[in-house]
Amino acid sequence: MNQINQLTVQLTEIKLNDAGKAQEQKRRFAKLNPQATADQIKSFSQIISQLTGLKFDKVEAIKTEEIV
Repeated sequence: MNQINQLTVQLTEIKLNDAGKAQEQKRRFAKLNPQATADQIKSFSQIISQLTGLKFDKVEAIKTEEIV
């Protein structure tokens, strides 16, 4: 199995504007520990949520691995 060499976490908050359209606000954190577990990523998103006051609707982990 190939080794993951980079981890980026993208946190997304979805809000409705005055016109009723959904607007996304995203925060992206790159160069995180590639060995981080799903629980650690969830904890990280909760900490960022507390610091910023935003409630994230989606947490995405983007993992990059070397194939060749």
